Amino acid sequence: MYIIGKEAAMRYIVTKKDIGFTEEVLRRDRVYFEKEGGMFTIQCDPEYLEILEEDVQCEKQRASTRHHTPVYSLRTLQNPEKKQRLMAYNGRTDYQVLQKDKTEYEQFFS
Repeated sequence: MYIIGKEAAMRYIVTKKDIGFTEEVLRRDRVYFEKEGGMFTIQCDPEYLEILEEDVQCEKQRASTRHHTPVYSLRTLQNPEKKQRLMAYNGRTDYQVLQKDKTEYEQFFS
């Protein structure tokens, strides 16, 4: 990690199978990045890397479904602005919950 201005420029290394999903999420979120092989350099705070990892997991789960139904994390579903933005981006209001968040989702929304 190295510092540029107030935010850190993070180097984020991903596996070959996650490169496409990571690029897709970064482009969707309009995050400037540089890529060299499986290493991405992005200017962000550390919390965004956690969100990025969750969003990549969502896109991987979505790709594994028959109808490519959007998959959202509990964090996304608790953030009305992001939820609306992604529903508009995907052109769909239906969704699935990220597998790792299902139990917590049921507790939170029941």
